[in-house]
Amino acid sequence: MLDTTGFPFPENNRTGGRIQIRQLSRWFPNLPQDADDVEVQRYARAYILQLLGGTLFADKSNNLVHITYLQFLEDFEAAGQYGWGSATLAHLYRQLCLAANIDGAEIAGLVILLQLWAWDRLPFLAPIMGNHIRDDMIDNEELFPPPPFGHR
Repeated sequence: MLDTTGFPFPENNRTGGRIQIRQLSRWFPNLPQDADDVEVQRYARAYILQLLGGTLFADKSNNLVHITYLQFLEDFEAAGQYGWGSATLAHLYRQLCLAANIDGAEIAGLVILLQLWAWDRLPFLAPIMGNHIRDDMIDNEELFPPPPFGHR
């Protein structure tokens, strides 16, 4: 762990192989101007770890990230070849299955992906867009703008 990030993870900051995202922000606040390549890579790993744990593979805690993701960030070349999108979708499907159980009360994962899918496939769920007139609509006399990019 020390070689990948440059900081040992104290036992009191871990919970079952997870670390607080807030603690990562404290350890890696802002990249110094005079940082060398090794330090830049450590900060990049910490940032990507926050992104993975806080967004793509979020769990119900909303403040913990699994440190097992660090093994996938040791080599940036290899990390770029992984199927992060497929893994994110699989994680979301798994969380949907868990939330569908009778004792499931919450859902985790990239829920915005589910929301965008629902807006696209079930348009009656999508928000109603206001009557905004843009310059390119004046000639066409359109009243409604196209749906948001995420909806498309």
